[in-house]
Amino acid sequence: MIGEGNTIQDPEQVLREFLEAWGKMEWEKMIDLSQISWIHIQPNPLLAMKAKFNIKPIDYEIRKGRQLNPVVYAAIVKIIYAPARGTISQKDIAVRVIRESMPMIPDENGTWGVCPMNFDF
Repeated sequence: MIGEGNTIQDPEQVLREFLEAWGKMEWEKMIDLSQISWIHIQPNPLLAMKAKFNIKPIDYEIRKGRQLNPVVYAAIVKIIYAPARGTISQKDIAVRVIRESMPMIPDENGTWGVCPMNFDF
């Protein structure tokens, strides 16, 4: 079910699974791996996810990942994608994975979720 969250304890694994789900266009899984606050502010998380990630990635690489504090993991992700037929582009994106127990409540015992707002194409 959409928005059930996840039980993954490693923020890099959450990010990796989010990126893999994006490559397969598994929207519901992407939502479950997203930051609680982002899900909460979306009137329709499924439509928002589809609109935000309408470009299918060809490949990705998580670079320079590190935990900034107990509730924030930061990484640079290189995304290779095809914005138009016959065109290949790549972009480095600064991504955050945030651990929350409720919307806007960072919590060391909460759920890790990718912040989709960081992805801008």
